Amino acid sequence: MALRRYKLAFAVYWLLFAIFAIFGAQSPGLVIQPELAPYPWRGLLVMWIFLALAVALFYAILLPPRFRDSYWRLPLALVFGLALFTGSVVTSATDLPGLDYVPLWFSFVTMVMLLVVSASTVVGALWRKFKSAP
Repeated sequence: MALRRYKLAFAVYWLLFAIFAIFGAQSPGLVIQPELAPYPWRGLLVMWIFLALAVALFYAILLPPRFRDSYWRLPLALVFGLALFTGSVVTSATDLPGLDYVPLWFSFVTMVMLLVVSASTVVGALWRKFKSAP
């Protein structure tokens, strides 16, 4: 039952950024006549696939709730998230189409969530250690 909730949470996470990509695709960036710019359906589909692959890779790395038992899963997810964030920051510029900012926001939010999970995991482990100490 818990595994199903984790899968659903990752699917909802993808869905939120897929909806964000729909709104981002409405901004064509810096063009002379933005109302004449076509809607980037192909780019939106590629972005959805990219987000699905990234979420699936994070799920495969973490394998919730097993990451609490494996000490290498969370650091590996952090390294992957940091690489994704660094790549997104390096390739970002001003006046790009709105769809180009979706990976930056995805990687930023993912990094924040991974840092919060990491901090809570460390604090929880320390709490259990000190609580069980005589």
